[in-house]
Amino acid sequence: MKVNEVDRIITNFIESELNYILSCVQGNTDIQSEFFSEPYVLFGKDFQYETGFTELKGRFGIYIFYICENISLSYDDVSNFNKINKGASFNGIWRPMNLEESTCFYVGSSVSKSLFSRLNEHFGKNSCTSSLHLNHPNRGNLKDKLKIYVFPVKFSCYDNTDIILRKIEQKLHNNLNPTNGSSRT
Repeated sequence: MKVNEVDRIITNFIESELNYILSCVQGNTDIQSEFFSEPYVLFGKDFQYETGFTELKGRFGIYIFYICENISLSYDDVSNFNKINKGASFNGIWRPMNLEESTCFYVGSSVSKSLFSRLNEHFGKNSCTSSLHLNHPNRGNLKDKLKIYVFPVKFSCYDNTDIILRKIEQKLHNNLNPTNGSSRT
C-alpha cells in the first residue's frame, strides 16, 4: 500500500467519525460509528464532583460543551472568568457577551486520563491542570447552563487512539469554533 493511499484511508476515517459526532450533536442518531460507543449527554447542573460521570472511568474519548440556555455575561463576568491563571478563557475577549443556546463552549479530548478524570478537572475549582474550573467562584453559575456530549472510544479501538482523538479534536475545534479553549491548529 502506498503512503498516499494510507493517508487517504486515514483522512476518510477521521472525516467519517467527525460527521458521526456532528450528526449526533444535531440529534441524528441513525448514524453508527466504527470508533465511538453510543454518546452520553450530560448536564452541568447535575454534576457532583468526584461522584458524577462514574460510567466514564477508564474510558477515553471526545467531549463537547454546549450552552443549553441563553446567558448574558457582563464585562465583570467575563473579566472575572478570564482572571483565573490556569484554565480556559474567553479567547482574548474582554467585553460583555451573550451566549446563545447551542453555542459551542469548549471542545476537548481525553487521551492520557479517563473521561471521568478529565471532566472532574473541568468541574473542579482548584485543578492544577488547564481546564474550565467550572466550580471556581469567578466562573459563576455557568456550569448550570452547559450540556456536555461525551463520545467514548469503543474498547475494541483503544490501540493508537491518541493520534486519532487529537486529530478529531482539532477538526471539531476548527469546525465548531468554541468560545473557550485554545486553538488546536
